[in-house]
Amino acid sequence: MFSAVDVVLLSPGDLLDSLTRDERLYAHYMARAAWSGTRIILRQVSPESTTIFDFIVELHRACGGRWPELQERAGVSERDMRKFLEYAALFLQNLGNYFVSDVNR
Repeated sequence: MFSAVDVVLLSPGDLLDSLTRDERLYAHYMARAAWSGTRIILRQVSPESTTIFDFIVELHRACGGRWPELQERAGVSERDMRKFLEYAALFLQNLGNYFVSDVNR
């Protein structure tokens, strides 16, 4: 249905199982630090980035990631939902509402 949105679900299960206890703790706390730093990066990108981020996360929570159900409940067209998901994916990739290209990095 939303084939234009390239989102890959990462499932670290087997990899995490192969780590030692200390390595798992390290990975856990690095992920927590990254998550905690997200809002700092968002505020540095633009004043509205934090609000957009919260909106995307809250929509995901509201539908449990079942976007077609949200689309139906909200009465949104498939095209508009696809465009929103494309925007949300790009926003989350860049952690902000300004596109940063990899060109000349």
